[in-house]
Amino acid sequence: PAWILEMGWSAVPENMPAPFGRVTDEQQARYTVGAYRRIETEYPWAGVGCLWFFRRPNPEWLQRPEGYFRLVTPDWTPLPAYTALQAEATAPPRLPTGFQHISHPAFQWSGPWQVEPSPAALLKTWTRGGDGATASFTFTGSGAALAARRGPEMGRLTVSVDGGTARTLDLAGLMDEAVSIPLADGLLLRDHTITLRVERSPVILEGVGIAYSYDGWWRRIVLVLSSLIAVAGLGLALRARNG
Repeated sequence: PAWILEMGWSAVPENMPAPFGRVTDEQQARYTVGAYRRIETEYPWAGVGCLWFFRRPNPEWLQRPEGYFRLVTPDWTPLPAYTALQAEATAPPRLPTGFQHISHPAFQWSGPWQVEPSPAALLKTWTRGGDGATASFTFTGSGAALAARRGPEMGRLTVSVDGGTARTLDLAGLMDEAVSIPLADGLLLRDHTITLRVERSPVILEGVGIAYSYDGWWRRIVLVLSSLIAVAGLGLALRARNG
């Protein structure tokens, strides 16, 4: 991954030159939070984003245009960008772009769920849900797909997007297999919440793929999930053949 070593916006006063550009304190707060959200959703290649800077103890820095990238004044007074970042950091977690395993802290589980190890699972564990169990997660993006199991003994669940009308997903099938099931597509690029409820057990979930796109990125997420499932199936087949 690449590291962004210095990023930020200068809220320099109107009576000073602005060689680095000029924003208001409120714009600085909005842009800073927006930058980290964009890194999370659109820049999977960015491992670290370093904000410049937190605080300079010497008030002399306020005589320079570069002194107004700060989050806190020399006397430790927090500015809007600091309080906005604080609120973002303490907000409930969201699922980022890409495939996210059931162990991600953004998943909220309620009711009879049981995490189980399995050599057939994509990442060696899945979760099994009983009747009435619910799971929800929030994400920023345009779509989501569910990695689950289908088979003769599998049950069904319902899915609701942003509190809308629930629809039913039947997981019964002729053979036991991993599947990728679209949950939502073509959503506006903002925060969304999806809620799953087990109507008839068992239901086995492995994770969720999140898409963030103005066009066909969603299809790529489904393709990646399908590829993961196919590779896992091939590995199991080879293991059984060699065993």
